[in-house]
Amino acid sequence: MGKASWLPEGLQEGFQDLINEAKPKLTKEDFTARLEQHLKNQKLSQKPSEAVIAKLVDKALSFLKQMYALEKMRRIVESADWKKRMRALRTIMKKAPVTRQLDAFETCLKKFEKQKYRLAMPLVQTVQRQTKPLRKSIANLESDLNLLYQLSKNEKDIVSGWLKPEPISQFMFEIDNYLKRVMPKIKISERRLIVGGCAFSAALLPRTAAADLDLINSRVYRAAQSFRREAKKSAPE
Repeated sequence: MGKASWLPEGLQEGFQDLINEAKPKLTKEDFTARLEQHLKNQKLSQKPSEAVIAKLVDKALSFLKQMYALEKMRRIVESADWKKRMRALRTIMKKAPVTRQLDAFETCLKKFEKQKYRLAMPLVQTVQRQTKPLRKSIANLESDLNLLYQLSKNEKDIVSGWLKPEPISQFMFEIDNYLKRVMPKIKISERRLIVGGCAFSAALLPRTAAADLDLINSRVYRAAQSFRREAKKSAPE
C-alpha cells in the first residue's frame, strides 16, 4: 500500500532519492583529463579505449553520488532523533491494537448469534457492522507501521553494508572487475595502475598513491575478501 498520510514527510527521501539529489563537483572533463595524464605518466603497453574511459567516468560519478547519499544517511541514522523515532516506533507497534485481538472480540460476539438471544441480536449486529471498518483500519495501521519500521531498518542496513569494506576499496574493486572484463589481455599490474588512476581522478587517492601497486593490490584484495565473507554469511544452509 502507499505511504500513509500521517507518516513523516521526510520518509519518502530514501537512499536513491539522496543519490538523485547529489551533485558531485567532479566533472567528466576533469576526470578524463586527470586519468589520461596519469595513464601517460605510467607508460602502459595497453590503454583503455575512449568508450572504456567514458564508462569509467560514469562509474566514478555514480560512486561519488552514492558517497554523498551514504554520508547524509549515516548522519541521519546516527542522530539522536532517528534513534528516538525507532524506539517510539517499536513501542507503538507493541502497544497498538492488533488483528488477533479483534479476532478474539469477534469470536465473543458470535456466541450471541443465536435465535434464543433475540434481544441481544440487534446489539450484536450493530457492533459487527461497525467492526468491519475497524478491522480494515487496524489492518492499514499495522501495515503502515511495519512499512515504516522496515524502511527505517533499511536505512541502517544500507549504512552498515556500505562500510564493509571501506567504500573507496569497493570502488577500486568494482573498477578492477570491470577492466578485467573489457580488457582481458592487459597485465594485472597495468590494470591495477588504471584502477589507481581512476581513484586519483575521482579525488579518492593522492597522486602518489595512484601509482603504488602494493596499496592498490591490498585495497582490491581486502574488498574481494570482504565480499566473499558476506556472500558466505548470506548463503543458504
